Amino acid sequence: MHWGFLHQALEAFLFPAPFIRSIMALYSAPSAKVLSMGFLSPIFQITNGTRQGCPLSPLIFVLALEPLASHVRLNPLISGLSTPAGEQKLALFSDDILLYLSDPETSLPPLFTLLTRYGQLSYYKNNVNKTQALPLHIPNSSLRTLQNKYLFDWRTDSIKYLGGFLSKNRSSVVQRNFVPLLQTIEKQLQSWQTVELSWLGRMASLKMIILPQILFYFRNVPVFLPTYLLTRMQRLLFAHIWKRKPPRISATAVTTPTKLGGLGFPDLLKYHRASLLAQLIAALHAVEPPRWLRLENAVVSPNTIHDFMWYDLLPRSKMGGILPSSYLSILTWRQWGRPLLKPFHPLSFAPLSFLSSLSPDYT
Repeated sequence: MHWGFLHQALEAFLFPAPFIRSIMALYSAPSAKVLSMGFLSPIFQITNGTRQGCPLSPLIFVLALEPLASHVRLNPLISGLSTPAGEQKLALFSDDILLYLSDPETSLPPLFTLLTRYGQLSYYKNNVNKTQALPLHIPNSSLRTLQNKYLFDWRTDSIKYLGGFLSKNRSSVVQRNFVPLLQTIEKQLQSWQTVELSWLGRMASLKMIILPQILFYFRNVPVFLPTYLLTRMQRLLFAHIWKRKPPRISATAVTTPTKLGGLGFPDLLKYHRASLLAQLIAALHAVEPPRWLRLENAVVSPNTIHDFMWYDLLPRSKMGGILPSSYLSILTWRQWGRPLLKPFHPLSFAPLSFLSSLSPDYT
């Protein structure tokens, strides 16, 4: 990313001039040498890229990428997915871009024109050979034409995005994401067997290294997990704590919170439930609903996800077009979250729109 383009992007977003000068001071006139086989190259000036390890770099990069995203959203020649909440064309996280194209034959040419123009201005280059494409419901003749014209990494079952796999079939999501995770954890714990740590040290290492990996998938792949998978994962962690020997303390005592006299080790079943319930926080408290919530509320209109949290549990067939992830979160809420509100009348937490379901004449 060229620094002149970064400067222009900051100005376009109307950041104050003193703030821009402070940011660009980090990129004023740096130089570098290359050390190779004991020899130093001549000094050369650096004009593009972001500083590795600088906490501002990701934020600056995201701002510089937003003009490209805005042009994709506003370009009428690039067609996305039509949803009740409007057209959805792309999802962004750092430098990972996920595009939804409903008509790739007509959308890809203007998209590549836009990418080329953006690259000329910003020095940002898209690696086409590493770009993965997952065709859905495209006729074979059209698909062959696209594959011959665009040298993407064409996939037939799933693509990798942000460390997880987006599967073509919902039934294979667990197999594509959590089974490899289980195998990775098993190999990692096996490599730690020779490391001498106390059992408290092994618990700490699991919390710091293994647990974040598990939580990443819990939060980003909100699906129903078979009990056997969670049980096997939990047993792997317990086996590492006790070095595959008989446990000295019961599993209940190990996972009991420290305030209650336990050791506070994670119970993966409860963590999975908590991750599903966390999806509903935005439905309860968001002043400005995020895009994904606006989409899900539009799908179940005239109801909202918030409303369904207070209705008596309905069959999914009677909840409009509610998405599987939202239905799973609401089901978890009904079983494990809402019962905690017993001291209060649940209706005191319900939205006003919920009253219309109790009284048809309510306005």
